[in-house]
Amino acid sequence: YITYHHGAWAYAKNIHPQPILPLGLTGYTVHTRDPRAGVKLAFTEASHLAGNTRLRIWLERHPSTYDLRLHYGAEAPLILKPSADTALPYVEAQLPFAPTDLPLTLQPPADTAAATPADRLELYGISLDIPTNRGVLYHSVGVNGATFDAILRQELMDEQVAAMAPDLILLDISGNEYYGRPFDPIDFDTKLRLTVQRLRRAAPRAAVIVSCSQDIYRRYWNVAATEPASAVARQAAFELGCGCYDYFAVSG
Repeated sequence: YITYHHGAWAYAKNIHPQPILPLGLTGYTVHTRDPRAGVKLAFTEASHLAGNTRLRIWLERHPSTYDLRLHYGAEAPLILKPSADTALPYVEAQLPFAPTDLPLTLQPPADTAAATPADRLELYGISLDIPTNRGVLYHSVGVNGATFDAILRQELMDEQVAAMAPDLILLDISGNEYYGRPFDPIDFDTKLRLTVQRLRRAAPRAAVIVSCSQDIYRRYWNVAATEPASAVARQAAFELGCGCYDYFAVSG
């Protein structure tokens, strides 16, 4: 997909040492106080799937959050109301057909008597999937360069993971812990366990698989830390009762 935006937006990523906005599972957040702002996702032909008609927009749900107008073909805009109910960390809509693009603009809530007028929108991610809970629904946290520290900065991750109720969590990160910097096995082990423990509290019924990195060749030298990191990840996984997929052992 390709993204577009207009208006004034602030943003944060989990790789920022001190993010200016709270972060959810995706590791990205955008925020606006501009009532004329908007965003659009345009899907490429290869990613456009006819059955993907359930839309979930992960956002801040607060009385001061703008309603969203989804401009959908020739139909009247679909209005999504994040200020109406705060039980879930997303608003959901069942679309009549799979969109080729998703243009979103803002509007104040219809209830103009609200004590706190709408003045902001904070987005944490968008998902578009099939309307039945069957098959594989794949979510990823994919900020390039992210470490365990970055994942642990995602303060809204726990409630979002709980709302997803996943069957399986694949913790497929670790290379950035030692790519281009010294490997600290104690810190690596500690942060890995903290991450697993947080995910387990959020989704106690989910199976967890821990992985590690395969061989890494960085520019002109081999990253030898992949071998001890593999041993640390394997030991932590077994002690925590997780599965383990050892990329290093597989790659030789």
